[in-house]
Amino acid sequence: MKTKKMVVMVLAAVLVVAFAATGAFAAFAWYDATVTASAPGYGGAGPSGATDTIFVLTHSATTKLFTNKQFKAWTGRQKEMLAVALTAMANGKKLRVYVDLAAAAPPPIQIMMLLP
Repeated sequence: MKTKKMVVMVLAAVLVVAFAATGAFAAFAWYDATVTASAPGYGGAGPSGATDTIFVLTHSATTKLFTNKQFKAWTGRQKEMLAVALTAMANGKKLRVYVDLAAAAPPPIQIMMLLP
């Protein structure tokens, strides 16, 4: 009888952990967007001490999931993403970004690509 109770308790614990962990996984997805603005991080020396490279993007789909929403560059990719965003702005191109819209604001963009 004790073995049966132990098995039930272990299974219950596994199920609790499994269901609790599902919210921890990021919901990253691809989105096509236009760049409204972009700004490099201040390296901690700016008025707000900001170090994030910020992008303001608008979803390009017919049903827009975000409009003029701020995003930040993934840590370690700030210069490269800023170059891609500025190129898109200068040439009237769109971007494709890989981001979790549900992440804390501003959500970090993991991958950014220039669309033809």
